[in-house]
Amino acid sequence: MIAGIVRRAGRAVLVIVVAVSPALADAPRAGAGDSRVSAAVDSPRPIVDGAVLRDARTGQRWIPHGANWPGFEYSCVQGWSVGYSRAEADAMASWGLDLARLPLNQDCWLGADGAPVAGSGTAAAYRARVAEWVGMLHAAGLAVILDLHWSAPSGIRADGQRAMPDAQSAQFWGSVATAFRGDPWVMFELFNEPYSRGAFELSWACWRDGGCAAPVEPDTSASVSGDAYSAVGMAELVATVRSVGAGQPLLLGGRNYSNDLSEWIDHRPADDQLVAAWHNYRGQGCDTPCWNSTITHVASAVPVLMTEFGDTTGGHAYFDAVLAWSEPHGIGVVPWAWWDVERDESVPNSLYSLYDGDFRPREPSGTAYRQFLDALASPPMSFSDVPPGSPFFSEITWLASAGVGRGFPDGTFHPLDPVSRDAMAAFLYRFAGSPAFVPPEASPFLDVPKEHPFFTEITWLASVGITTGYPGGGFRPSGVVSRDAMAAFLYRYSRELE
Repeated sequence: MIAGIVRRAGRAVLVIVVAVSPALADAPRAGAGDSRVSAAVDSPRPIVDGAVLRDARTGQRWIPHGANWPGFEYSCVQGWSVGYSRAEADAMASWGLDLARLPLNQDCWLGADGAPVAGSGTAAAYRARVAEWVGMLHAAGLAVILDLHWSAPSGIRADGQRAMPDAQSAQFWGSVATAFRGDPWVMFELFNEPYSRGAFELSWACWRDGGCAAPVEPDTSASVSGDAYSAVGMAELVATVRSVGAGQPLLLGGRNYSNDLSEWIDHRPADDQLVAAWHNYRGQGCDTPCWNSTITHVASAVPVLMTEFGDTTGGHAYFDAVLAWSEPHGIGVVPWAWWDVERDESVPNSLYSLYDGDFRPREPSGTAYRQFLDALASPPMSFSDVPPGSPFFSEITWLASAGVGRGFPDGTFHPLDPVSRDAMAAFLYRFAGSPAFVPPEASPFLDVPKEHPFFTEITWLASVGITTGYPGGGFRPSGVVSRDAMAAFLYRYSRELE
């Protein structure tokens, strides 16, 4: 994700006991292996167990629900310092978040190529501030992903996203992994978003092994000069982290800005603690059919974690669809972004913004996410005729908890009953997040009067092209949904979201 200048006004720095002095910033983080600090931290301790992320505290499967916390990647090359506080960490935890992803700047950490710039302090101070914020997040109960977000080859300042890692990226990870190798509550995302550009076509072989010539310009530049650097592959970065004794899970994003995982399994480096990092923005390429084929295939072999996703269309239907799909598939989510941005600062960034100045959910993404998190925290709805152990118990209780299927007034679900066409319309409307919709004055169907209990849902279904009804103008609301018709409805639904 590319960020503009987003200042965290009013977020004062609060010094706590686990802060790292600049002199220790290249050593293992102060307190990381100290039992006095460890005993006070109650954050998830992620480990990879086959295709599952587990919390080592309990041994149970862990499906993270986090947020991206931008700032460290760009503030230090723009002449200011990003603010943070324990109050902010506590606010994140109060939402139900258990993971924060911190994008970092390669040059600012290393003190290379004139970074940090004047007004942003020293490299030692930058490293200490990162460690301090990580400590605050841990103290609030959050695990942390450290992500290499902005980078550049030697001689060029890290002022944006490059297509692939460079030689200094290996130095960066040697230093970061050394600093945090004693912190079991941290994971490392080795490179934010590998991508192709112009004549540079990133192959899967180069993704793993490096050696291809990547353009020196960031992806925000209007054109490329033809100058290039030799890319470093994911295998070398994995080896670098392991060489300093850091054993934490490592996240690797695929091609096309980490959206393409099509050959991730075949080209992954040899390591038993790898996680596939997946970025999933609307219109990026891997749409719903891809979710149900490519992503589920990868998730059958290794954990998949959606470390970025979002939508700037002004609504939350896509956001809701991502959340509704990911949870039952065991894929954790880390939306972009935990920042407070008003529309007059940046319209696109404001639409990604999850909260306002008082840490209240901001429309549209923040409210959608907070509702999702609140539903997860609530006891799952149950039905008297669907006891634990019943076929599809998890799926039915998820349907109810997500507000898609509400059952009957007597507390039953009628699991073996066929689904009527009007109920199907209600399911899809709620699954889409009950989008704002003004029903027409005149019904498009002869057999669906305005008094019908699902008039809004059925007419919405028609308005977005999911249903066309029958020849002669009917919808047959009480009719049973056939399997072929259901396939057509779901296919059109997936197209409608594109």
